[in-house]
Amino acid sequence: MCSMPVRRSIVVILGLVAITCSSALARPRGDHPTCARRPGQTLRRAGAVRVYTHDEQQYGCVRGSRRTVPITGLISQLAGASVLFRQVTEDDQYAYVAYTDVVDLQTGRQYRVSSADEPLGGPWSLAPGLVQTVVLGADGDTARLYETPAPTGASQSPPPTTETLDVVGHGRRVLATGAPGSIDPRSVRFAGGVITWTQDGISHRARG
Repeated sequence: MCSMPVRRSIVVILGLVAITCSSALARPRGDHPTCARRPGQTLRRAGAVRVYTHDEQQYGCVRGSRRTVPITGLISQLAGASVLFRQVTEDDQYAYVAYTDVVDLQTGRQYRVSSADEPLGGPWSLAPGLVQTVVLGADGDTARLYETPAPTGASQSPPPTTETLDVVGHGRRVLATGAPGSIDPRSVRFAGGVITWTQDGISHRARG
């Protein structure tokens, strides 16, 4: 007579246990909190991007994401979900090494914008050349203006003969070339997916 209620009770209990277990599995893991809940001191915010320090290391993340990306240099620009930063190091082989990189905080993808190497006892090397300015766009690409050939550090280093404005990141595309000084570095802008600049007093624009 009482077996049916007991069986129903067992079924109900098992159902509640299953719901509880599935709910527990669906909860976020405590060791992977979202960006806003990451421990550390917030240094900068820009749109959905947060830059913070934790245990003397600098990180960046995007609101709502569980990905956090180490940033190993001095941040100079934030745009969209990307960060442009510069790192300077010295070691036994190089008196001076500086890199400018961009990292996408959503994907972790990173690429080099420019570099400067000065070995001990040797001439320096600049890539892609003597950089005048770099501007980070919201899509993660970077507009850069530079002169070539770059000075080598030698006493008879030839002066630059060409100035180039290009965009790098998702590939590379040259936007303009001319004589050194023909493009005003202060005129280079990258906003709304459009790069604008002034060359020989004339305004130009191109899609990034």
